[in-house]
Amino acid sequence: MWIDGLFAKFAICWPRDWHDRVALAGADRLAGEWGEGLAGLKPEQLDRGIRYAREHYDWAPSIAKFRRACLEGDSTPEQRAREALMARQRAEQAALPNGTWAEQRERGRQHLAGLRAALGGEQRQDAPSDDEIADRERRRAEQLAALKARETERTAQPRRAPVFGSRVDSDAVPLGDLVAEAKRRSQEQEAA
Repeated sequence: MWIDGLFAKFAICWPRDWHDRVALAGADRLAGEWGEGLAGLKPEQLDRGIRYAREHYDWAPSIAKFRRACLEGDSTPEQRAREALMARQRAEQAALPNGTWAEQRERGRQHLAGLRAALGGEQRQDAPSDDEIADRERRRAEQLAALKARETERTAQPRRAPVFGSRVDSDAVPLGDLVAEAKRRSQEQEAA
């Protein structure tokens, strides 16, 4: 039977993949499905399909894919051009699931127009005017300049001696003063 010869060629071309398919579905069931799927094909078409599949497929083909490979030589140039165009369109749709960039931009523009209409026009009433925005920016720039000036003053002040305590601004005594005080007391005790 011709299907056994086809399966033998598949087993040679794609040994592991084809063995897994036969083991999964069973040889008889697989032969029945492939026989129905390839019904009506001529021996020369099957040979063309085997040659094409051997050259182009890394894995054993499905029934539909193998049938297309068998019929590839029977299609006209117009049919092949149409199939190529359809394949490009399918690839674009797969890459852009929400349509083309122009369609997405148009949907975004329509959505924005709907939001503006829902808010009562081009600009909401409580939105700041251009003058208010400029005034805010000017005040922010002044605040930033004042902060920079304060930071410059801080770095210009001389550093204080390290202090004993956790806070610099507290009433903590510098460590040098504590050491001097301890020496003075010990000298007083020795003198007494």
